[in-house]
Amino acid sequence: MYDPVPPLLVGLYQAEIIQPAIKMTTNGQRTVIRVRVVVHNTGAYSPTSLMSHNHWYILLLLSDSESVRINMTTEPGYITGQLVITDHNYILSNNAIRSFDFDVNPAYTITVDHFISLIFEYKRNFYNFSGGGSGCSYWV
Repeated sequence: MYDPVPPLLVGLYQAEIIQPAIKMTTNGQRTVIRVRVVVHNTGAYSPTSLMSHNHWYILLLLSDSESVRINMTTEPGYITGQLVITDHNYILSNNAIRSFDFDVNPAYTITVDHFISLIFEYKRNFYNFSGGGSGCSYWV
């Protein structure tokens, strides 16, 4: 059985800072039907580079057309990660290179808030990237 959702995660319906996270979802009580780990292309390293940079994030699928994205990101030049949680009307972005699906056992009701509370319980909302801004695949 899961512990109750921490009070600071219940009923957040606007952008609210939860250090070091930003949660912008109205779907906290929705049931997660599948967890999808996604790697997508963020573009070339530079205008002349043939190499590209990839980024990893987690999608909590709510239906055939809705998801909540859990994304650890950082600003250029910084290493401190910022957890950003947002609603989306898609289940896979157009620039996805690869995705890996994990079904949720239908015998259990796992909500978005339950999933997020586990991230906080295990302190996965605290993360530092490497000096070059890499490391999102390790976070996932």
